[in-house]
Formats: sequence, C-alpha cells, structure tokens
Amino acid sequence: MIRTDALVIGGGLSGLRCAEILSEKYNTLVISDGYGASPYIHGICIPLSDEDSVECFIGDTMKSGKYQSDRALVRTLCEGAQALAGEFEFDRREDGSYDLLRPLGSSVARVASIHEHTGSHVMADIGKRNRFEMKKLRALRLLVKEGRVCGALCYDRETESFVTISARCVCLATGGFGGIFPFSTNSSDIGGDGIAMAYLAGAALRDMEFIQYEPTAALSPAALLGKGVITTMLYEGATFRNGKGQPFLKAERVDKDVLSKAIYREILRGEATENGGVFYDATAVPRDILMQKYKSYYERYLNVGIDITREMMEVAPAPHTTLGGVVIDTTCQTTVSGLFAMGEVTGGLHGANRLGGNAGLETLVFGKIAGESAVAFLDADTAPLPQVADISCKNQPCDCAQIHTRVRKIAQNALGVIRNGEKLSRGKEELLSLIEALAPYLAESGCYAFDAMRAYNDALTILLTIESALARKSSLGAHERDDAIHEDERYTLYLAREQGLKKEILYE
Repeated sequence: MIRTDALVIGGGLSGLRCAEILSEKYNTLVISDGYGASPYIHGICIPLSDEDSVECFIGDTMKSGKYQSDRALVRTLCEGAQALAGEFEFDRREDGSYDLLRPLGSSVARVASIHEHTGSHVMADIGKRNRFEMKKLRALRLLVKEGRVCGALCYDRETESFVTISARCVCLATGGFGGIFPFSTNSSDIGGDGIAMAYLAGAALRDMEFIQYEPTAALSPAALLGKGVITTMLYEGATFRNGKGQPFLKAERVDKDVLSKAIYREILRGEATENGGVFYDATAVPRDILMQKYKSYYERYLNVGIDITREMMEVAPAPHTTLGGVVIDTTCQTTVSGLFAMGEVTGGLHGANRLGGNAGLETLVFGKIAGESAVAFLDADTAPLPQVADISCKNQPCDCAQIHTRVRKIAQNALGVIRNGEKLSRGKEELLSLIEALAPYLAESGCYAFDAMRAYNDALTILLTIESALARKSSLGAHERDDAIHEDERYTLYLAREQGLKKEILYE
C-alpha cells in the first residue's frame, strides 16, 4: 500500500497546478496515465485589452453557456484570469500590447498565448519547480469509508497489478470523457474513469447532457484524423465550403454549438466532401497572419503534404469538450468529504456551451483553487484516517474488447451533434445489458480485471450522459434533439447515486 497526505488523480495542467500548491506543505502524489488535452492548449482567455473587462468576460461566458452556467463559478473563473497575466509571459506585439485572438462567442479579442503552445509551456514551467512525486498509474475506484474519500484503487500497467493508495484527501483532475467516442479530438488516454469514480463514491453530477463538438476536427489525411483546427481563423478570413466547393454558411463566426449543427446539417443534405465532412478554407487568411498566429497549424499540415495557404482542410464536427461533470462549489469541494475536483471532470462552469479559450483557463484558475482548498482541508483535518484494505493483486485478464468497442459505438450513435429519444433509449437499453455482462469481472465481485473495469467506467459514464439527454426533452446549446418538445428551458439536471436524477429550476 502507498500512503500519502494528498493524492492528485490526473497529470494535466489542473492536476499539476493543484499538486504544486499542495506539495509546499504536504506529501503529495500525482498519478496519471497520460496528459490528456493539456499539452495542446493553444491559449487562454484573459481580459487584457482596453475594450475588455471582467464584467464583459462574465457576460460573454454566461451568454455562450445559454445562461445555464453557475454564475458563482463563472465569476470565480473570470476574476481569477487577470492574475495570470502577472504570472506568465504571454505573447506581445512590437508596441508592447498583448497579441490576442478572438474566440468564437467572444465580443472582443481575449485569448492570450505563449507561442501557440501555452499548455506545454506552463506544464514545463511547473515541472521545473515541482516538489511532488509522480507515478504512472491509472485510478479506477475511489475508496470511501465513514463518509469520506480516503484513497483510490489504481492499476500499474508495467507490473500488470492493482495498487492501493491511502490518502487524507483526493483531488480529481482526470479531464473529460470525449475520448470514449471513436472519432473525437481527444487522445486515447481520456475516458470515463473520473466521472464513474466520483459517481460511485456518492458525488453529485450535473449537466451531463452537454457535450461540445469541435466544428473543425480533421477528417483527412489519416495522420491528422481528429486533430482540431482552431476556429479563431474565422475572424481572419477563413470560411467553410461544402463538398462542391460552395460556401454554405452566412455567418461562420457564431458559437461552436451553432456552427457544429450547421455543418452537420450540410453533411446530412448530401453536400459532404469525399470523406463525409466539409472544407475549412483558410486560403484567404493573409500569409503574414497565418505565419505569425497559426504557424503550428500551417506546419502540421505541411508535414503531411498540404499547404493550407493554397489548399482547403477537410473537417467535420467531433466531440471536443464534455461540459457536464462533478458538482463543485467555488472552493472545488464536491458533495463528498475529502474529495475535491477541478478542470473538465467538473460541471456547472460552461453551462450548455463553452466559450472558446475558457477550457485552458479553467485548468489554471481552478487547479490553484483546488490546491489551496485541499491544504485548508488538511490543516483542519484532525480525525484519524479510516483504514482501508490493502488490495495488491495481479490483473485477471478478460476479453472485454468487443464490449468496449460497442460502448464507443453507442456513444457515437446516441450522443451525436443532433439526437433523438429513440436512439437515446436504444442506447440506454444496450448499455444496461453490457454493464450487466461486465458485472462478474469487476472488483465489486471480487474479480480484479483492468479491461473490464475500464469498459465499465466508460459504459457507466455514457449511460449517465444518456439519462440526462433523455430527461432534457428540449434543445439547448450543445444538446440538440430533432424530436424536441418546447418547454421551459430554465432548469439544471443533477445525478447522484443515492438520489437518482433531479431537476432544479433556475432563477435569475
């Protein structure tokens, strides 16, 4: 058994930032099975220009989220953004002003970056001064005893064995679950473990029906499949064309949810490209701007033989950011004692649609808050930590590949850009059957099989998402139903293991 004061699950930006703060005072262990989307963060929203302000930023964020966002979380994010300008050296123009991009949904230019690679630069910066320990493990279950989280059951791929970690507090930074989908912008290490672990531990979830699709995920060539292409180029002269080369959008510079649905409908009309998408045409973007602000995208395509100053990119909408997740307050405390959460694994901040540039910002602002809150929790925690059983055992192989593949296909079929009750209901029934088939291979049944537990976590997460999508019978933001029933949209859906699904009316 491994013992530590604080366990941080997730090695992306939010996890590292949280661990950096925790490790100043307490023994801190970070476990991760990958870095998720963090290394690929282009830039983050910060109100830095004279025409911008915190209040303007809050307004844009709330509007983009269709006013479904938790206003307290939004204010915490937007107020916390400005401090980052003094912490990191963001790109500036020759006159000393910040070189900002305008994201979709924003009324002004607001995305600040560090040479187009903000995520990797910040991660490297934290790495230079870290005091915490890191291990390559994948968490599969949170350990709960006497009403508090006190560790996690993890898997070590190298030794093919399970490892128990005892901790006085746990900080969940596992990211979203877009990687479950067969075609997405997410890397393969991104799955449903964070949501499933929190739910099984008794934590409440919210907004699970909202999944933001990236309108511009690469369809070809194969080497770039699923790679997102930044949409701020739409403010520089880029546009969309259908398979016949014809422009088909009157207003490209709209929120990502609106753009994804417009592209998807054009594909459904039979006007798709050879590979089933549309063309993202950046040939009208001035070359000096392309080289200055988007050089990494130019080089990415040039490396596979495509010059985007002369040729169009073939793209289609793909799951990019999951907007729902674990319920937190402004201190990152969940509904379970000893458990904190931050980043994309949480829900409530983005509402029904995320403002471009807020995902990276979220990791830095709430990663810091989670670290500070966890320190305060440990400072005040005088009760002895409940003892957990030491589960150290070898993996029991099982053939769950077909089940896992089926879970991924259900996610794609039921939770697409446009949904309907019939597909959602079929997906739910099949998932319940698959979950039943996995039951004998889970730790709860005394069988410690890594592949089964991974398939179960993904299946449970998609099932909870479908439950919420079925319950919201109207369309809102990233949740579009072609069988929508027009009704009052002003409510939030909560899910918890003991209480089931709860609908809470929103008031302004």
